[in-house]
Amino acid sequence: MAIGKVSGVDFNNVGSVSSSTSQYAYSISGSSQDFEMTISISDAATAFLLPVSIINDDGIDGVVFWGDSTTSPLVFGTVASHTYSSVGTYNVRVVCSSAIELAKVYGSVFDNPPTSIDAWGSSFNSFQSQTDLGNVTTLRKYPPVNYISGWGNSTFRDWRSLNTDFTEYTAARVPAAGGDYTFLFINNLLNTGIGMQNFIDSSARSISGIVGINVVFNADVSGWDVSNVNDFAYAFTGCTAFNQDIGNWDVRNGLNFREMLQGATSFDQDISNWDVSNAENLREMFRGCTSFNQDISGWNVSNASDRVGGIWGMFEGATSFDQDISNWERSTPGDVATLANVQAMTQIFEGATSFNQDINNWDTSSCRSFTAMFYDATSFDQDLSNWDFSSAITVYDFYNNNASIANKAKTLVGIVGNVPNTGCNASDFLGSAIVFDKSATVGVEGYNGQDTYGAWLKVTGPTPATNKASGTTTSFASNRLIDSSASFTATVIEGCVVENTTSGTFAEVNTIVSDTELILSDDIFGTASNLEYTIDGGYGWSYSGTSFV
Repeated sequence: MAIGKVSGVDFNNVGSVSSSTSQYAYSISGSSQDFEMTISISDAATAFLLPVSIINDDGIDGVVFWGDSTTSPLVFGTVASHTYSSVGTYNVRVVCSSAIELAKVYGSVFDNPPTSIDAWGSSFNSFQSQTDLGNVTTLRKYPPVNYISGWGNSTFRDWRSLNTDFTEYTAARVPAAGGDYTFLFINNLLNTGIGMQNFIDSSARSISGIVGINVVFNADVSGWDVSNVNDFAYAFTGCTAFNQDIGNWDVRNGLNFREMLQGATSFDQDISNWDVSNAENLREMFRGCTSFNQDISGWNVSNASDRVGGIWGMFEGATSFDQDISNWERSTPGDVATLANVQAMTQIFEGATSFNQDINNWDTSSCRSFTAMFYDATSFDQDLSNWDFSSAITVYDFYNNNASIANKAKTLVGIVGNVPNTGCNASDFLGSAIVFDKSATVGVEGYNGQDTYGAWLKVTGPTPATNKASGTTTSFASNRLIDSSASFTATVIEGCVVENTTSGTFAEVNTIVSDTELILSDDIFGTASNLEYTIDGGYGWSYSGTSFV
């Protein structure tokens, strides 16, 4: 097979080709003919696999100079390899007239890895996705001179050690194909963003995950032109150091913001002027963004109707967030409801331990999933009785937090009053960790016009006539109801609900001692006798088969 000819060098006679660095030295003008890299050999017994390959089979091989006075051909479809006689640092050069690319050859093993790309050369033309050059720290200042493909999806993904100056690697100089910068620098654990101030221009359409999972990245990106970007998902996810001013970004064309700042634990910048009215997916946007507590009351989230996206988990674990977002219901007075089409509110405030704002005016009529919405939102204690749960499919663990029994009761009545779908029962709504307070002083009107007792009790059908009693206590004993004129054995059963109508407290009948005495679950009559009482309930005080007692 023929070997090509570059710059007057006859590669058919490989032995005559000098490997001196002076003959093929890298030029800062970017005019070098060779691709060059530096490698670090720490294990001389393990062959070095060259992560460079010929793109198309045109019948012309290249030549690899291994940096130890040896050479070998670079053949299409074959991984070039070399075993060094001793450990050390070597300069490896590839001379080839055919187009070459960085290739994936290592898998998960990084023995004897390259540490820098020193020259791209005139033949370099492509990156394979997720090239495994995790130990490369430096790229030469100028990008490949003939690299016409532009940056692509995941070009530098998993280059874990990369931290180089990207001043010349701008979109204007090397634009991404289709404006797609998805995962371009994701998992660059040491990339501080040198020279990336103007990296993105108006050609960009996606910056999804562009610097995601980068614990040191905190570069000034205020100059990025994102005016035509549709996809911001994961852009700064896991960027724990990032806290730069991006309030001037024009995000009006953004559709997907999923997990954009998820885990960006330092971020707390003013983004109140962002126009997210076209956003379809805001899912987990600030999840784990533990410092964020900025005013976003003016945001219009009316388009976030994606059933598996929406505003699902938007503030989950955002432990500092406590801003008034009641205006999300209407962007300006007189506008149509902005939340009317939102179908997913699952976990939106789960673990948002500071949040405690009045959002009782939200239009939840289209929402299908309320699962764990306030789970472990330990500060939240608001009345949500105006919420419409008529489209609810699941409310599991909705209110599993420290909210007052009064507000839970009011919201619960709102749920049952809207006749939600099968399976939305009280136990699901409150969460298994809730301890029901049977002596709650809550007297709210319940479904079908019947009373809701003790906050959690609701009769689902006619109350048996024999399970009723009323009267006045005639003597006192702790946790007892004593009425010398009563006939409890004939009119009451265990499990009935007793109300002290004088003070408005509640208890449950545990034991019927006699016609005139009952043992109660709580001491609701205090130390006084001659208090008015009523007894009602019994079996049938439940909802969807789950007792509210």
